[in-house]
Amino acid sequence: MASVPAIRDEYSRALEEAAAALAVLGGSSEDVVPWAEFLIHLDFCSDVFILRTRLPDNLITFRANYSRLVAGWLLVCTVRHPFKSAVILMVLAAWFHALLVRRGVVHLQAPAAFPSLAGRHVTLMGSQLLLALGVASVLVLYCFGCLWHTCGLLLFSLCLVSLHAALRRPRNPGNSLELAAELRYRVLRALRGKHVDSEEMESGSTTDEPQPPVRDAEMAKRVEQIRQKYRPPTSKQNFD
Repeated sequence: MASVPAIRDEYSRALEEAAAALAVLGGSSEDVVPWAEFLIHLDFCSDVFILRTRLPDNLITFRANYSRLVAGWLLVCTVRHPFKSAVILMVLAAWFHALLVRRGVVHLQAPAAFPSLAGRHVTLMGSQLLLALGVASVLVLYCFGCLWHTCGLLLFSLCLVSLHAALRRPRNPGNSLELAAELRYRVLRALRGKHVDSEEMESGSTTDEPQPPVRDAEMAKRVEQIRQKYRPPTSKQNFD
């Protein structure tokens, strides 16, 4: 049984990592595009190829604006439906505990009501954990009458963001792959509780990358002797 300080440290660490990852995904105040520019250069396009390149570019470029619009929408819904919002927060807390606090590995012990299963436990991780969390979340939301409310929140936010991303002409067309790779790197670093500096991002090197082992002169000499010992002899031919 973990002590109270250890549990507090785990939750504190997970909260810091989650806040850092959300800050990267949502963008800082410097990433917010001016709203006057946000609402211009809108045109309808039915070309699938253009939409395939326009959507990812705009989703990354205007993510700070989108996050603030969605946050405002969720705040209004929270004020209007406090009970349903509390249930959704409880469901999100379960996901937070399983994925961030427990690092995606959850051990479940058999209930005491079943003596035949005493001492047994089940470990959920990977796709099994995600499936269990998804099924449990749907059941909880359905039992409390919050399932359709949650679907409405998600669908409205998704439609609002996707509509603008499809109509807005990109500011930097064709740059989505580099931006997505940079964003993914920053999110992963934030979830690992490590700071990302600009020089490291530009060079593409991380402290997590494996470094070559240090080999001293004596070790190199012994390795060379072993190689000479087991190297097949070369055939000599005399040409007289």
